Parts: sequence; C-alpha cells; structure tokens
Amino acid sequence: MHLDELTSQMLRYLLVPYRWLQTLVQVILGSSRNSDGQSLAPVIKTDRARVAWINAIQKFDTLDQEVDTLSSPRPVPTRLINIFTGQIETIQNDITKRYVIASYLWNPDRFSDTPEHYSGLYNDIPRAPTFDDWFRLTCLMHPNIVQAVDEEEREVDRLQCPSEVPAGISREYLREIFLLVAREALLMGLEYVWIDSICVNQADPEDVAREIPRMSDYYSNAACCVAVSEAIRRRCATTEGPSQDDTGSESRSDQAWRRIITWMKGYHAKRLWVFQETYLSRKVVVRARNIRIDANELVKTSDSVSPGSRVLLSITSDEFPISLPISDWHRPMSPELCLQYCRKRDCAFLHDNIYGILGLFSPKIRHSLPVDYQLSPGIILAIFAYLRVRGGDLSALLTLQHEIYERDEPGSRRLVDA
Repeated sequence: MHLDELTSQMLRYLLVPYRWLQTLVQVILGSSRNSDGQSLAPVIKTDRARVAWINAIQKFDTLDQEVDTLSSPRPVPTRLINIFTGQIETIQNDITKRYVIASYLWNPDRFSDTPEHYSGLYNDIPRAPTFDDWFRLTCLMHPNIVQAVDEEEREVDRLQCPSEVPAGISREYLREIFLLVAREALLMGLEYVWIDSICVNQADPEDVAREIPRMSDYYSNAACCVAVSEAIRRRCATTEGPSQDDTGSESRSDQAWRRIITWMKGYHAKRLWVFQETYLSRKVVVRARNIRIDANELVKTSDSVSPGSRVLLSITSDEFPISLPISDWHRPMSPELCLQYCRKRDCAFLHDNIYGILGLFSPKIRHSLPVDYQLSPGIILAIFAYLRVRGGDLSALLTLQHEIYERDEPGSRRLVDA
C-alpha cells in the first residue's frame, strides 16, 4: 500500500469517532447546524430520536446495576403454538415448556437460482433430475447425518396448523414450515413450536419491540432449531449424478459430504436474520421435503470422515454458523466479525443489519437499544455503537464507517425479512 493510500485510510478511521460524536450531539441537543454554521442533513424526528437516546442510556445504567435481572433470562417465549390444537398459547413463565423453533425464509420467491442468491455449488440447478441419486448416496454414506423421513398420514393428521397468516406469506408455504417444525417436535416428544411470523404480532410495533431483544433467549433455550433448506426444497443438484466408484480425485464419501454442506448453506448464506438463529441454537436440524440433516452429527463426524471435510466445514462456518457448544471449535466468532459477515446478507430494511444480529450481543445492549423502525438507521447505529462502547467494546467505532448506514431514512416495521 502506498504512503498516500495509508494516510488516507488512517484519516478515515480517525474521522469515525468524530462522526459518531457529531451524531450524538446533533440528536441530544437538536442541533441542525455544524460548527461552521452550515446546515446539516435534517435529523428525522429529532424529538423521537432524543427520547430514544435518553431511554437507552437510562436502561443501560439500570441494567448495569441489576445483575440478578441479567443473570436470569426469560427461558421460554411469550407465546408458543400447540401442534395438536393449532392454538397460540400465552406462556406464563412456565420453565417446563420445551419447544422446537423455526429458522426459515419468509419470501422464498424473491431469491433466484443464480450465484447472486444461491451460495451452494454453483453448477447446481433447481429440480435437477439427479437429485434423488445424490440423496440416496448421502444417506448411504452418512446415515447418522442424513435420513429420509417418510410421511405417515396418521402422523400428519394429528397436527393442526394455526389459522393466523401474516401479510407477505402464503398460507400453503406457512403450513409447510409448520409441518416441518411440528414433525421434529413430534419426533422429540414435544408439543410446542415457535414460529416468529405467528408468535410475534407483526401488526403491533410494541410487541415487535418487546420480542426482538428476547430472540436470543428463545433460540438459545430451544430444544432444537429446524432450519428449513430452500436448496432441498428446490431439489438443487448437478446435471451429472454421483460417481459409481472411489477411484476419482474425490471419493463418493467426499462428494456426499460436499453435497450435505451445500444443501445446508444454500440460500442460508444470503439471509441476515437466520445467521443468529443457527448460531445461538444448541441443536440444529436441517429439514425440507422428507429429508432431515442433523447438523450436530455433521460436526461430530467431520473429523473421522476426512481432513478435507473438516476444512470444508470450517471455511463455510460463516455461511451456516454453528455455535461453539455444538461445533467444539477453539474459539467462537466475535460479534464484530459476525457483523462483517452479515453485511453480505440480504435484509429488507437497513435497521435489520443491527436488529437481525442483536441476539449475539450482551443482554444490556439487547434490552437497552430501541427497536423502532420509524427512527432512522443512522440514529439506531449511533445508539448501538454508544452502548457497545459503554460495554467496553471500542471496535464499535469502526462499524460506523460502513457505507450501508449512510442513508438516513426511517423504514417500515417488520420483524424478519427472510
């Protein structure tokens, strides 16, 4: 790097704290001009933003002293779906309730089959004629990881899908998601599931604001997280079937291993909210159609299969993140690293670049940051950085330089975009 480029980069980093402090002063004092008297970009809803700042500071100070409150997170969601009645039940701090939680794409039709959206094997095509052959091979090579779960009518008849369908999701697709999650619950002997689009009142901004900070507890305490594979739903595979012997450069076992991982990460690597959902969960199962992939067994088995499979799993860890208790890796990813990975993922609103990964941060930050889609993303980012710095994380100042937060427009409220 040339000296001029290095100097320029250093200046950009030095300007980051100044920009953050400028935003803080502008919001709290309601100033609309800079030190030279020139007009600044208008602050959206200054009074609302100033109140949000003050409330965030007060909540952080209060939680900083209430150690007992932080050490006892809410173990169960506010609401759970009874898979046998289809009713949404309000849970009154009943810690005996065990449940299966969902991780899925809200609007699968908006994702194409191109490398822009699909990060599996790029020579895959949807509805490939060789899909069944690849599936049989993976089941044969790794039966402890991949299983065919045949549907039984009497089993499905026992399950009752909720009647509530939020805007933006088809009833047929939501029923498919429910049955995948409910059947996993049935397999585990449980009767409750949590699906965000149903268990969070999407029409109530206050309910959304209460539930987003709690999602970390919901996923961390779930008995299992079912990640719905869009790649399996679309039967993605190559036009060429698996080889019939192990004489090639890549054995059939390695081919099957690569296929499992690519089915898992597929479209997952492009969705922002699901990053924290699999990363926080203690047990992860990937399901679609009649296929079930046990992610826990995937990680446990990797070392004994081949060195190549372990390497492949580690280099794709950011595309399908699995938590430290499951993977037994030497160190977890830092929140700042997770933020960098998530910048490559899609979300409907700029706010979700923070809200969608909020569960990876401390309870003090989660419960102090205002969840308000009517505030500008710049204000949310400034408060978020302030809270992180208050918590001792100075790397938060570097977050402010990213161009994704340059736009300063309030957005529509929605819990999960995908």
